Amino acid sequence: MITVAYLGQMRVLTFFLLSTWLYSTANAQAVADTAAAQIRQLLKPGKHLVHYFKANPNKQLTTEQKALLAKVRKALPENTAWVLDQDSHKHISGAKEEILNEVRKKLNLTEEEWKTLRDLTDVSKKDVDIYGNDTLEIIAKGDILCFRGTGKTSGLDSVRFDLARNIALFRQWQIPFMNIFHISATANGFHTPMTTYAYELNNNTMTDSTDINTLHFERYDFGVSYQPLTGKAMVIFMIATGNMHGGNPVLQPDVLNFLIE
Repeated sequence: MITVAYLGQMRVLTFFLLSTWLYSTANAQAVADTAAAQIRQLLKPGKHLVHYFKANPNKQLTTEQKALLAKVRKALPENTAWVLDQDSHKHISGAKEEILNEVRKKLNLTEEEWKTLRDLTDVSKKDVDIYGNDTLEIIAKGDILCFRGTGKTSGLDSVRFDLARNIALFRQWQIPFMNIFHISATANGFHTPMTTYAYELNNNTMTDSTDINTLHFERYDFGVSYQPLTGKAMVIFMIATGNMHGGNPVLQPDVLNFLIE
């Protein structure tokens, strides 16, 4: 089951990126290889139902829910490698519920606590509102993944992903791998830990080196996030362009905003 999510405005995406764990330069190639391997597992070819969603800041967590998230946050670091590594689950029959039950045991949660956690990660009960549907088809052509969407998801039609080279492709641009980030359950509206495989390209030009107002920015972001406690994944694609006006940057972000079931 795949989830494709739009994370909203560029400042929200930037917050997520800055609030995560960074890997060392020495492990850069191993991290990149891990990202490519995980994306191959997460972006399965086929047609998928998508749900558009937006943040709902009015929903508040109860004291009990906050305590449960704190318990999970404390237990997860000891089992992060097992939870995030899908190869660790191969000894299980493969049924989603059996894998998730093993996750519950690893986190030392009772069945009642696990049910509460599952309720917290239910789309209809998160700090997001679902407001529309479309479909997205993922097509594999060798090591190239292509996308074909209906409605707003057709905005992903111009994007491809090269699994062999571990880069996202958009028109003439190659968007390189940046890093892997870990996002805590309390840092996002889904109330569940996430791992993001992030790709970023910045193209900045300045026609007059003496005039800051001639600076033009272009930023391209592609990312795939995985929610290990729900077995879902998200895809992010954002184009942000802007210029300087009066010495201040004026940005126009264009972000895909949908969630795939």
